[in-house]
Amino acid sequence: MTRMSSHCVAWPLTHAFLFMLTSVATSELIIEKLESVISTKEKGVLVTIPESYDKNGLPNETLTEVNIGIDIKDIPNVNDQDFTVTLNGFFLVRWTDNRLELKNVKFGGSGDELIPVDVSMIEKIWIPDIEILNLKDFTTLAVLSKLQGLWLNRKLELIYAVACRITWICPMTFDNFPLDVQVCKFQVGSFNYDDTKIMFGEEFVADAKSIRSVLDYSISIHELDEKDKLSVVLTGNYSVTGFELVLRRKMSHYIITYYFPAGMFVIVSWISFLVPPESVPGRMTILVTVFLVLVNIFNRNMSNIPKAEGLTAIEGFIIVCIIFVFGALIEYAVILFQLKIKTSAPPNLSKRKKYKDMDDVKRAFLKIDINGDGKLTKRELLSGKEFTKEEIEDIFAMADMDGDGEIELTEFTGLMCPPDKGGNEKTQRNAKIIEQNIEEKIRTARLDLFFLGLFPILFSIFNLFYWILFLTRAGVISVGWLGKSSHRSP
Repeated sequence: MTRMSSHCVAWPLTHAFLFMLTSVATSELIIEKLESVISTKEKGVLVTIPESYDKNGLPNETLTEVNIGIDIKDIPNVNDQDFTVTLNGFFLVRWTDNRLELKNVKFGGSGDELIPVDVSMIEKIWIPDIEILNLKDFTTLAVLSKLQGLWLNRKLELIYAVACRITWICPMTFDNFPLDVQVCKFQVGSFNYDDTKIMFGEEFVADAKSIRSVLDYSISIHELDEKDKLSVVLTGNYSVTGFELVLRRKMSHYIITYYFPAGMFVIVSWISFLVPPESVPGRMTILVTVFLVLVNIFNRNMSNIPKAEGLTAIEGFIIVCIIFVFGALIEYAVILFQLKIKTSAPPNLSKRKKYKDMDDVKRAFLKIDINGDGKLTKRELLSGKEFTKEEIEDIFAMADMDGDGEIELTEFTGLMCPPDKGGNEKTQRNAKIIEQNIEEKIRTARLDLFFLGLFPILFSIFNLFYWILFLTRAGVISVGWLGKSSHRSP
């Protein structure tokens, strides 16, 4: 009795459970059937995918046209180390699929109005097998969901757009850095279908003026050349489209940081030609300090610039600046070497006629020496009115051997009375030394003046050729005898 009653209770439960399973299975079949027929229904538009639709087949039996557009919003990064360019924007693809059917169409205006449809439809229809040449990374941007959309019009033209970040490889050369111009080609094509099946075209070319960028470059965008719209590989010829991105480096930072300081330090080194050779600490301090500063600038520059096969333009400039300063050091070393040789060689004096004899020189000295201390100062020489101010400066430069700012009798007679005009042995010895100093000072002064004129001329010629050459290569100027630039102007 108990078994029978429990059996009676279990049977209705089993029947109800089987009914529920049958209902669920039937509902899933209905939903699956609807999904195979109806893709989306939006604003009165019903897009129907026929049962014979093949999502793996091309929309047209002859030639399918696909248009690509890149709406670039900004270029946040150009990596000089791995040769990549990154852009943020909207990647847009337009194509026509006449196999789809529209029902209950309600277009307004000209009928070319684009109507948004459910983006999940993209999984059920044919889409172009897009390939981006030299692609490194393609990231779809998302907030709560992926930023993408699908639209169509009455002509069954479909437009798929997605917000993305694209990074692609751009071959770069830095021989002209920082006057370099990088040309990066963004090319999009089909991975499987050659140019007899799919033909790619530009939907639009982005406007460089609307692109936000905080980079080290000024940007210009151009259409691809005709030769760049065809990709030739082992499996055939493939149609591609895209744009040419020209990156021209901004020069202001490098002029302020490297070029201007290096040039100024070279000019500072020329001041050493005005310092008397006898002032070894002063002259060596200028040259060695400037030399070390330029070497430090060069080392800092080496650590901050991209690598090139040889020397970059800025490295060449700084090296030439170092050579000019080193040349000034060599010139001073030659002067010191000549002075050393002259000191060890017997003097070779020329005859001068200043006074008649030694007594005449002594009388002139006593006349000028108002204080009677046996020493002449510049003030006493000026008050004596026998010499001009320029002559007094020359007398102190040549005769004041101890540098005390006073001329003694022996120094005065040695300067004004050469040994062939009489005098004792000490006086003649002093005269010989003074004569030697005079000749050396004249020789070194002429040598310094020669290089003081030569170095600025050579440095100016170098700068003239340097800037003409590299600005021509960068396409900033055009000089016929240097050849035309291969880069496009912005």
